[in-house]
Amino acid sequence: MLRIRLRKAYRVWRQRGSVIVLTALLLPLMLGFCGMAVDLGNLYIHKSRLQNTADAAALAGAAKFAGESETVTTHPQADAEAQRYVNKDMKTNTLPNETTRERYQAQEQDGVIYYRVALTENVPLYFLRIFIPEGTQDVSADSIVAISAGEEIVDEMFGFSMCAGHESQRNYDMRQVWSNPTANDWGIWFHTDNVHVSGDIMTNGKLRFDNSRNTTLDGNLQYSSDLKNCGSGFQDSYWKNGVQLTEYVTPSVWGRYDWGQNGSKELFTFVDTNGNPFVTENRNGTNVTETDNANVTDRDKIDISVANNKGIKDFIENIKSLSYSDREKQHTYYDDSNRTYNFSSSNDTSHFPALCPHGGTTVPSDATSTPVWNRWYEKIIVGGDIQVSFEKSPAPGENDSAIIVSLNGNIHIPNNMNFKGILYAPNGKVTIDGSAKVSGSIVAQQILITTGGQYIEAKDAFGKSSSKVIKTGATYKLANPPNLNWD
Repeated sequence: MLRIRLRKAYRVWRQRGSVIVLTALLLPLMLGFCGMAVDLGNLYIHKSRLQNTADAAALAGAAKFAGESETVTTHPQADAEAQRYVNKDMKTNTLPNETTRERYQAQEQDGVIYYRVALTENVPLYFLRIFIPEGTQDVSADSIVAISAGEEIVDEMFGFSMCAGHESQRNYDMRQVWSNPTANDWGIWFHTDNVHVSGDIMTNGKLRFDNSRNTTLDGNLQYSSDLKNCGSGFQDSYWKNGVQLTEYVTPSVWGRYDWGQNGSKELFTFVDTNGNPFVTENRNGTNVTETDNANVTDRDKIDISVANNKGIKDFIENIKSLSYSDREKQHTYYDDSNRTYNFSSSNDTSHFPALCPHGGTTVPSDATSTPVWNRWYEKIIVGGDIQVSFEKSPAPGENDSAIIVSLNGNIHIPNNMNFKGILYAPNGKVTIDGSAKVSGSIVAQQILITTGGQYIEAKDAFGKSSSKVIKTGATYKLANPPNLNWD
C-alpha cells in the first residue's frame, strides 16, 4: 500500500513542470493574438474614421464643384474645400506621428462628373511591429461623388432682386390702405424709408410706400399688366386754391397719394440714383395725370409656384430624396411639415450662414453624431413659418450663399447681419426686419421691408454677379461607378 502511494506521488511530482513549459510555449502566441486584436482594432477605427472624412470631404468638394466654374482637369476651389474638411478632421483626430496622403481627382463619364477624394493614413503599430519591421501600416479610404449638373436652370423669378407673386384685386382701392392699415392686398410694402434696391423688381400686386420719397430703385420695375387699370382708388378728386382737381394715375401699380410738401397730393414712387421719381406729374387745368418712364413696363404676370419653376422644383425634390445622413453631410435641413421653425447661430461660426435649429426645432437623432448646437446648415427647406437670425454668423464670403425656403409659410429675418442667397416663400410673406444688406433674390407672395437703410441687390443663388441664371438643379451623391479608372 505504501509503495502504491509513493508511486502516485512520484507521478504527480513528475508532471508539475509541464504547466510552466506549456505556458512558456503558448505565451508568445497569446501575446501575438492580443497584439493583433489591439492593432487590428486600432486600424479598423482609423479606417472607419478616414472613410467618414473622405465622404464628407468629397461631398463638400462636389458641392463647390457644382456651384463654381470648375472643370474635370482644373478644380482648385473644389479641392480647397475638400482639403479644408480633411485638415479639420486630421487636426482633431490624428496623432503627431501619423501622416496622411491625399488625392483629389475628377473625371466625366456619360455626362456625369465624378469627384474623388482618396486618403491614405500611415498608422503606427504597437504589438505587430515585432513582425512588421517598419512599425506602421497604411489604411486607405476612397470616396467618389457623382455630380449631375443637369441642364442650366433659368427660373426667371430668381433673376429679380425682389419678386412678388400676390395678385391685387381688380377693384383694389389704395385709399383703403391708408384708412385701414391691415389691408393686405399688396405685393411689396416699403414700411420704412431710405431703402436702396439694386436690380430689377417684378410684382403682380400693388406697391405700397409709407410716406417715403427716397426709396431708390437702381434698376427697372416690371408689373403685371392686370394692374394697369386696377381700382377706382386711383381716380381721386380734391380741392386746391378753390379749384377741384381730378387725378388719374397710370400705371396704377404705384403706392398711394398723400398730401405733399407743396400742399397738394403727391404720388409716392421709386426714385433713381439721382433722386428723380420714376413717375412725373403733368398738371393741366383741372386734371393731373401721371406718366411712367422707360424703367417701368407692364408684362404678363409671373408664376412663382414650385410646380411651375423647374429649377427650384428639381432642387427641392433632390433634397427630399436624400437620406437624413446625406442631408447632414451636405449641411441641408429638410422638413415639409407645417410646424414653426427657429434657426439661429450655431457654435460652429466658421461657416456662413452658421445656422442651427433652436427652440422646438429638431433634427432626427439618427442623422449624425454631431451635437445639435455644433451642426450648421446653409440650405433649409421647411413647410411652415421660419424665423432666421444670424447673430454670430460670419460675413458671407465671395463664394458663400444660403437658400432658405418655406413651402407654405412665411420667412422672417429679424436682425442686422448680412444675408446672401435666396429667400423663397411661394405661398407666404418674406419680412426683412433689419438694416443689413441682402444680396441675392427675395421671392414670395408678399415682401415687407420694415427698417430704414436696407440695401437689397440682385445676385444669383450663389451670390455672384447679377445673373439671370441659377444652378440650383445640380445634384451630388456618393457613388461607386464600376467602369472608372483612376490613375
